Amino acid sequence: VSTQSTWGAQPVLAFNISVQAPALDRARHDIIQEVPVKVWVKDQIDRLRLPDLRPPKELRSIVERLRSTCQVLVLLGDMSGNLNLTFETPLLSTSTFFRGLQHPASEGRAPDPHARAECRVEVKRFWSFLQCTLLSPRNVLCCFVEDAALVLRVQTFEDANLVFYLPCML
Repeated sequence: VSTQSTWGAQPVLAFNISVQAPALDRARHDIIQEVPVKVWVKDQIDRLRLPDLRPPKELRSIVERLRSTCQVLVLLGDMSGNLNLTFETPLLSTSTFFRGLQHPASEGRAPDPHARAECRVEVKRFWSFLQCTLLSPRNVLCCFVEDAALVLRVQTFEDANLVFYLPCML
């Protein structure tokens, strides 16, 4: 994490990549990618809970039909086990609802049933995540990181985990 960046005082994770061009063109190109990060204290991380999301086959058929009509998908989840997906276009807004999803139990305390989180993601990125259905996942955990990202962890039957990080569009 670097604090010297074009983002001002916001901390960033900086990737420095050096690329050597083919033998004829011996120029070296440096690529710098800065990703803004939010630094959390241990208490914030300890309060983070990941709700379970059904295996995404149900989602895949819905997104497959609607991905050609819009570019943005709005996901809204709450601690009561509800997930709303909304596809928005200038002329149309279509929503689908999933109820009764489970989330891991909070350590000794009941989650606030009114706590909600929302994330707007690119449909094509969410569609890429849904390709994990080809692996027949055992479970999918979904975490909304407020104003930052949607993090999805896919657990396969071989006890392997895939993690998808979908940045929120502001």
